[in-house]
Amino acid sequence: MTAEKIKKILGCDHLQQLSKYIVSNAPGTTFGGSSHYRCHVDDVSFFVKLVPYNMYATDRWTLPRAPALLTVDAEIYIMRAIKTRIIDAGYSPHFPELLAVVKCEGIARLIEDKERCRQQQLLRVPADPYIQSTLCNFEQFARIGTMRDKIAITFSEYCDMGLVPYVQRFSPIYLWDRERMLISIAFQVYYSLVVATRVWKTFRHGDLAEHNIMMKIGSDKSVPSTGKYLQYRINGRTFNVPFFGAYLKIIDFGHGQIAEEGIINSQYRVGWTPDHIFFIINYEKFIDAIHYKSDAVTEMFKYLNPMRLASGIHRLHLISQADTFCAPEAAFEGSIFSAFETRVRDEDIIGKYTAPRR
Repeated sequence: MTAEKIKKILGCDHLQQLSKYIVSNAPGTTFGGSSHYRCHVDDVSFFVKLVPYNMYATDRWTLPRAPALLTVDAEIYIMRAIKTRIIDAGYSPHFPELLAVVKCEGIARLIEDKERCRQQQLLRVPADPYIQSTLCNFEQFARIGTMRDKIAITFSEYCDMGLVPYVQRFSPIYLWDRERMLISIAFQVYYSLVVATRVWKTFRHGDLAEHNIMMKIGSDKSVPSTGKYLQYRINGRTFNVPFFGAYLKIIDFGHGQIAEEGIINSQYRVGWTPDHIFFIINYEKFIDAIHYKSDAVTEMFKYLNPMRLASGIHRLHLISQADTFCAPEAAFEGSIFSAFETRVRDEDIIGKYTAPRR
């Protein structure tokens, strides 16, 4: 198991050893200043994320009152709940598995070269994207009071690339079937939202833009497609969705919360744009920008966003028009994804998933 493989580098005192297993720095997308790394131990790859305990405007001078959690802990608890209630239950493959978590108090003690750190803070030497420079930045923020003197290190399932580079790289390969590829992405996101909100009525991701969707290439990395299918059962219907070489994964739950699990985010505020609305307007903006629309893709966006509202519109206006969007549940009661209701050979199905009952 991957968790067993990474035990050798777990712990706050093993950061130097952890650095040896970093393959590359992964671009970060969170507003909280987290650092992301692709790591490899023996034959196992995984993500490592260094997360600062930032103190935002609502909790700058004091910890949030119970039951509210700082965003770091909210994300960790959400990922743990997802692993137990969704991944282990086999409902959806579209969430990354949390493998392990380490929390470290006292950032200064984790810094190996304190003189270099001081020179970096004085801007006399450049920072690099790796662990020691990141810790140096965190220590400075903790000293001036914009974050707690604490970090979390999460180890999670490895993903190969973001949604944007995946589409840009592989859609030319699937030129003959590009529209089904683009529609399948929306299908997988909407299916996963249905699963999550059936498990927890109050589930919210809070930042479901395309930069928070990653792609994990399938087992045969030498080819982009295996000619296989992922099968989903929902509302008595069976959908066989073409597998275009990668599993979609929804990441970054720092804005999320699940009230049923007691996970209340200190940054929660009334007026968050519903997840499916935030996703579809940003996804359409991306597809427009790369000029990959076809008639079928255009019809999908019209079905899911009939009023043709676009990104850039104030969130309060989007929320006021929320009823005009097709909700995830309704999307699987209509015809928008009916093209995937085709029969395929059992041997061509590489994964079967059934949504929980409402």
